[in-house]
Amino acid sequence: MQVITLRFVAMRGIATALTFVFVHSDKDILFVPLLDTIGSLVAVILVLIELKKGKDFHPFFWHKTLLGKMLKDSFVYFASNMATTAFGALNTLLIGAFLPATEVAYWSVCMQLIGAVQTMYTPITEGVYPEMIKQNAGSSSSGF
Repeated sequence: MQVITLRFVAMRGIATALTFVFVHSDKDILFVPLLDTIGSLVAVILVLIELKKGKDFHPFFWHKTLLGKMLKDSFVYFASNMATTAFGALNTLLIGAFLPATEVAYWSVCMQLIGAVQTMYTPITEGVYPEMIKQNAGSSSSGF
């Protein structure tokens, strides 16, 4: 975990530093995704360097059948997480299209508060949900 954590902190730190250096006004806001990408590329380079140094790491590839089964088994989990992201993005788009800027700002603050509360139980759901899928993978009843 230390290797992953260090790369993540480096990636976010570089992106944040570049944001402070290059974003000075509302006109520069479109640079943020580019600067995040630069931070991510630096993290990828650091990972590649680490992989070349490490002699204990041997990548392996799953057989297509096994990979397909794993994707099929985890689809419900993927759909659940994707729905949350899509909900937030689509709502922001629709709210911005139909409401005045001040109401969009209030709505955005409320959504941030809700998101903050939801992050408190995200580790629980991410830990419990895969186990629930494993337990119910063979049953034909969905429980609804």
